[in-house]
Amino acid sequence: MIEKFIRAFFNRCCQNFIYKKKIEELEKEKKEGKIKWRGFSYHLTFDVDLKEDHERLTMILRELKKLKVKASFAVVGKWVEIYPKIYEEIIKGGHCLINHSYSHPFSEYFSKKRWNELEEMEKEEEIKRAHEKVLELGYEMKVFRTPHFGKQKDRGIYKILERLGYKASSSFLAIDSKFYPFKVGDVIELPLAICKKHPFTALDSFHSIRKGWHTKTDFIKVFNQTYEFYKKMEIPLVIYVDPIDINKEILRIIAKNSKGLDSLLH
Repeated sequence: MIEKFIRAFFNRCCQNFIYKKKIEELEKEKKEGKIKWRGFSYHLTFDVDLKEDHERLTMILRELKKLKVKASFAVVGKWVEIYPKIYEEIIKGGHCLINHSYSHPFSEYFSKKRWNELEEMEKEEEIKRAHEKVLELGYEMKVFRTPHFGKQKDRGIYKILERLGYKASSSFLAIDSKFYPFKVGDVIELPLAICKKHPFTALDSFHSIRKGWHTKTDFIKVFNQTYEFYKKMEIPLVIYVDPIDINKEILRIIAKNSKGLDSLLH
C-alpha cells in the first residue's frame, strides 16, 4: 500500500524528474557499452482480458491485415474456451499469442483471487491450462505475461517459465527493470515501455484513453516521441493496449511496422 501511494504521488507530481533520471541511466549504459541488445523493432501487444475486448477483435484483425503488420495478443485460457473461433482467426493471421494465464486471477469474470496470492504450483497450473487450451488450436505459446502485471510484479515467475519451456516474459515495466530485453536464467524479459508523462504507468490505452489522463492527440504525440526515442537508442519497443479502447484511427497510427513478440526469440 505504501509503495502504491509513493508511486501514485511521483506519477502525478515528479514525473519529469523520474523519467529524466531513467533516460539518463539508459544513455549512460549505452555510452559505456553495457546494453547487450542491439537493434530496433516495434511490438504492439493487446491484452484480451474483458468480454468487451472480443467485440473489437474482428475490426482489429481486419485492419492489421490491411496494414500488413503483425501484433501480439495476450490471451486468457477461459476466453479461448468461450470464443475459440476468434482465436483461430488470430492464429491464421500470423500473429503471436501470449499466455496470460487460464483464469486471469483477480478477474471480474473468473477469479477473485489475486495472482500474488497464489502458491507457486497454482501459478504453474494457471499457465499450463492456458497453454493446453491454445495448443488445442494448433499454436504453441512461448511468451508469458503476468495478469495485472503493473500491480502484480512477480520475479519468481521465471523459474516456472523455465520448467514449462517458455522462452520469454513481457511482464515488467521499464521503470521496474530495464528499457531493453534482458535474460533471467534462460528466459528473456521483454519490458513494456512507460509513459514519459506518468513513468510509473505503462504507455497503454487504459490510463491514456479510458481513464482520460491524455487527450487522444496527446496520447498519439507521446507514442510517436517514444517510438522515435527507442529507434534512436536501437532497442526494441513493446507497448500494450486493450482492444476495448482502440478504434480504426488510433490503430492505424500505433500499428506502424509492428512485429509479433515471437520475432525477438529467433
